[in-house]
Amino acid sequence: MLFRSVRAAACHSIRGLARSVSVLRTSLVKETIAGKAIYELLREDEDMVVKIMAAALVSNLVLEFSPMKDVLIGQGCMERICALAHSRELLLKVNALWALKNGAFAPFAREAVRLISYLQRATTAGRSSSAQ
Repeated sequence: MLFRSVRAAACHSIRGLARSVSVLRTSLVKETIAGKAIYELLREDEDMVVKIMAAALVSNLVLEFSPMKDVLIGQGCMERICALAHSRELLLKVNALWALKNGAFAPFAREAVRLISYLQRATTAGRSSSAQ
């Protein structure tokens, strides 16, 4: 229980720090918090509160000016976010949809096209698992 609270609080703290462009471009990148560690917080077997906070964190880290956007996409975080957008948990769904919106907003269409393909795969996977 305690570790769950610490992970959720860490996501919330980093999300707040990520609102500062200068911190985002220096401290957070240097500490390499992105990528695999965040992906691990979005795991299916992770606590729901932690997943909600991690999805909210991702929504701040995939903004178009973020140096972490490509790292998160490369680590598979956005694919996982697409799957979480189909959650029955309302807060998780809302945070996942914000992350998708922020990740798709870019001057280049390649990110949006990539996210749409992830979302299509997640939708197809969700339909096949609910049919079983």
